[in-house]
This record gives sequence, C-alpha cells and structure tokens, in this order.
Amino acid sequence: MRGIRINIQDGVDEWRHELRISIAMESKILLLRKVRQWKQEGILTISLVEFVELLIPCILHLENHVGEKILTMILRKGLELFHGPKKGYFESLEALFQKRILGTEEH
Repeated sequence: MRGIRINIQDGVDEWRHELRISIAMESKILLLRKVRQWKQEGILTISLVEFVELLIPCILHLENHVGEKILTMILRKGLELFHGPKKGYFESLEALFQKRILGTEEH
C-alpha cells in the first residue's frame, strides 16, 4: 500500500533501511490523521493524556531497546568474569534459561 518493495534481491540492508523509513513515516501519518480529525471536530486544544497515547508505541519501542541493552551488558560482563572456556559460559546460560527461568528440569 505504501510502495514498499517486496523484491529484496538488491540487498537486505537497503531493504531494511527502506522499511525503517516506511515505519517511521507510518507513525507520522497516524499523527497527522489524528490532528486532522481533531481539527475537523473543532478541537483546538488536547489533553496531555491524548497526546501521550499517540507516543505509546514509541515509548514501548524505547523500553524494548533499553531492556535489550541492559541484558546485553549483563551477559557481556558475565562472559568477561567467567573463568574457563567461553563455550562453558554459554552452555551454563542455556541450562539456566531452560531449566530455571523458562521452566524446570522436567518442563
């Protein structure tokens, strides 16, 4: 609908860049539609809550990136402090996630 190419033979990186631009444009289009709706309804001022509701996807996206960064920093520090082969670190993490965080030894 928005003219996004689906043939990505030219290169995945270029396609991802175009997709990111398109996603950013979608959020701007949504904001413009909402502002047009408010103008048509004669609303000249809006509450802060209504404006923040428009930003929620951006806030959630930021939260995901911050969480990923924190987890990455913790895992890197753990790898730095781990004594022994690096493969052992990853195997112990895998076991921890599978048996303690995501389930038990039976599940």
